[in-house]
Amino acid sequence: MDRMMSQMSKVSLKGTEEEETAPLLDRSCGGFQYEGGSRLVEHEHMQLQFEFAVQENVFELHYLNHQGVEHYAGKSAATDGSFVMSYIGDDSGSVEGDRNRAPHARLLVRTKLGTSEYTLAHWVEASTTPKLRPMGSHSEMFASPPSMRRLQSGSELTRSSSEKEKGVKRKNQKHSLKHMLSTFLPKLSSKHCVAVPPADIAKLSRTLARFHQSQLITCYKFGIMLALQGQVDEDEIMRNRHPTPAFSRFLSLLGDKVKLSGFSGFRGGLDNRGDDTTGEYSIHTIYEECEIMFHVATMLPYTEDDPQQIAKKRHIGNDIVVLIYKEGDTPFPASIITSNFNHIFIVVSEDPDTPDHYRIAVAKKDGVGRFGPSLPYPPLFHRDHIRSILLTKMINAEWAAYRSPEFDHKNRRTRQMLIDDMCSDYLS
Repeated sequence: MDRMMSQMSKVSLKGTEEEETAPLLDRSCGGFQYEGGSRLVEHEHMQLQFEFAVQENVFELHYLNHQGVEHYAGKSAATDGSFVMSYIGDDSGSVEGDRNRAPHARLLVRTKLGTSEYTLAHWVEASTTPKLRPMGSHSEMFASPPSMRRLQSGSELTRSSSEKEKGVKRKNQKHSLKHMLSTFLPKLSSKHCVAVPPADIAKLSRTLARFHQSQLITCYKFGIMLALQGQVDEDEIMRNRHPTPAFSRFLSLLGDKVKLSGFSGFRGGLDNRGDDTTGEYSIHTIYEECEIMFHVATMLPYTEDDPQQIAKKRHIGNDIVVLIYKEGDTPFPASIITSNFNHIFIVVSEDPDTPDHYRIAVAKKDGVGRFGPSLPYPPLFHRDHIRSILLTKMINAEWAAYRSPEFDHKNRRTRQMLIDDMCSDYLS
């Protein structure tokens, strides 16, 4: 990814938000949380990274087709439903470039709450306790890991000179599924699960591959609206028909202007049959293997006799994340947008005092968690950096919304249905 900067210090930003001198957002609107930049975040310490998108695929890519993989189907009160586990007793040499690493046992647990991966190195000191390496979500059944250090090695475990002088001995210990469960998931045991027959492992591996892929999103659709000076009404903003020169310059930074007729990429619900029912052009881009189609209000068809511009709202009103390009000094009131689906508004404005720089502010509905990259104060960015910052922020914003109460219960229900279906052949 386009990393402008190094790892950001992991310090709580709560209560450190600065009030903007010329606010982009009207913070008097209830039902929202606001981000306008913090002095605890510095521009040079920002790191642009996706926070959620790859979690479901980490184990899947490397280990589902491992010749030693074992699958288990189970049901327990601890997981509040059925679950599917995958276990590899020895993953040494299973990943290219990883062949010199000490052998590990690996366990992947899929529940309606998410997917978690655990690893234990076979080579451990007699006095040490194995280490947990979690990936994904966790529920109450997961034990808190003890404090310990992880041992790294080559084909043979390398001991430090101090260990050699002290005569420290190490032993090779392989970890069974029973040991993995007792270490990390003490509320689960072998009695809660059934081993999938060897003849079914390849078939279930393919099903699990589809399951993991279904949890990933690589195509996104985001709304973009132009708010002019003095506009504080949703219908008035939707009625803006033509882009200003500054708005056009900004759109060119985000992506490419594409003709929708015959367009073969991700279209985000827009019409590509040549009828121009959703406009003739739109803005499209590919960023870090993610394909993005923007629903640009000024490019969607304008309906002369419709003051609410329902045709535009049909698309933008169903986008989770909406970008507001604001001109003038009128703060944008997020509460004017009536859609229940819009959860995050990212407001951008060209800075009047600093050429080629843009300011950013964020309004998110109550219930949406924090997402990065966190904004520094002042939240001012050069045009060369604005694309990567905004696209990373918008993708992370959508994933944060999926974990909000409004979406989370739907996602859990869908995951549970898929897991139940995979377990149905093995659980009576």
